[in-house]
Amino acid sequence: MAANRLRAVVLDLDDTLIASERARKRAYVQLGADGIDPRQATAVNARWFDRYHAGECSLDELRTGRWIELGLSPERALEVDEQYRRHHSRIRPRRDAVRTLQTLHATGLKLVLLSNAGIDYVRDRVAAASFDGLLDGIVDIAHADFKPHPDAFQAALEIAGESPQHTAMVGDNLEADIEGALSAGFARAVWLTRRKPYPDARVITLRSLAAVPSALLGW
Repeated sequence: MAANRLRAVVLDLDDTLIASERARKRAYVQLGADGIDPRQATAVNARWFDRYHAGECSLDELRTGRWIELGLSPERALEVDEQYRRHHSRIRPRRDAVRTLQTLHATGLKLVLLSNAGIDYVRDRVAAASFDGLLDGIVDIAHADFKPHPDAFQAALEIAGESPQHTAMVGDNLEADIEGALSAGFARAVWLTRRKPYPDARVITLRSLAAVPSALLGW
């Protein structure tokens, strides 16, 4: 894809633009007084989010159910969930996140944020990271199916006002971000990971967020 055909970039949020996993791990460690093992909590949390994304539980059920599964009473689960979610305010932008968005924005590309997280969380994190003026829009996932469903990516394309043939995806999750975007017809995808390169010419695998602009603008 020639550089002048790239008109929009859709970006994931958690662990793509902000270091969510680091903050989550620190939050789990702080819950050790309740006998919660960080590794077990990570696995349980992931399962509950899978259930939530599949429509099998509500967000409120997720928030308490994960702690009840870890052995807490319903009453304590409510308290622990409130304590745990305070880590959101301690999530920091990934290194070079702002600079990457600035560089892409300066070229005239449309930039849209697509996250499976709730819109209030997303807007709070965007404001805290000073991404606001660099984005052309944010998908409210409550009005679209979760990634990797094509409808999630279609919602992002509608905000950008572009076709998938002129759009690239940037994310860290192989199934939700990369394979989801390709299934939705996106021309390119950038996978941020330390794993082996994805065996598809449409995907470029990078370890550094700072390398994204040159990779995208060089296509």
